[in-house]
Amino acid sequence: MDTIELLQSPWYDTFIHLVESTEGTLRFLSPFVKRQAVGHVIEHKKTNVKVHLVTTLQIAHFYYGSTDVDALRQVIDDGGDVRNHQALHSKVYLFDERHAVVTSANLTMGGLKTNHEYGVLISDAQLVKQIVAHFDQVSSHEFVGVIEIDTLDEIEEILRKAPKHERPELAEIDGKMEQQEGELLLEASEEGIRNALDGWKLDTFNAIATLEQEVFELPDVYEFVPQLAEKHPDNRHIEEKLRQQLQVLRDLGLVKFYGGGRYRKLWTTS
Repeated sequence: MDTIELLQSPWYDTFIHLVESTEGTLRFLSPFVKRQAVGHVIEHKKTNVKVHLVTTLQIAHFYYGSTDVDALRQVIDDGGDVRNHQALHSKVYLFDERHAVVTSANLTMGGLKTNHEYGVLISDAQLVKQIVAHFDQVSSHEFVGVIEIDTLDEIEEILRKAPKHERPELAEIDGKMEQQEGELLLEASEEGIRNALDGWKLDTFNAIATLEQEVFELPDVYEFVPQLAEKHPDNRHIEEKLRQQLQVLRDLGLVKFYGGGRYRKLWTTS
């Protein structure tokens, strides 16, 4: 095998062959992830092989079907690891430390079979090692959240209660939303979101929902410290709690982190 080969669509057969030949670890960076594609990975990989997936969680992506909650659930149920990196745009697939694919294709059947995609298959040991190191760096970034089954359950609860409109038929949108990797917002009822949250998650959501601006900063959230201190008199670390809960709302796909204490609401009421 050449150290670098061009990959053009469809590259599904090459992808499955690489999955089947993997002995220990599959590492994937993909903003969009679909149930059928993950199912093919789990079906063809060896039982002991673990999947480490870094993707992007935004509540509207689930609503419009560009990513399936069940796809992430499949990875976790199979013993794999799912992480949320909201600034992710790259699509990289690593098969042990032997092969890497850098491509335009998401982990969807569109990306593997039907979309016009382009990429390279790298088998040079030193290059692959560098890409693995980059994956490990990306997956452990301070703005990356580890996703658990409970988080996916809460996302599904928000999707049941919050959207203002009936969810589109997946047949109408499959393959189309992959072209929209920007900050797609969910048109939602804030009351519906509130009904899906509780405790400090709800307190923090209520605080940022009160803000008029879509993009806000940490000092804006800290303005709610006095009233939250009254509500939680035994808590002496309100600011820390708010920062922690902003991370929770990030991993529910409701808030985006820009860095430097800047955030964006990922829903709209209009």
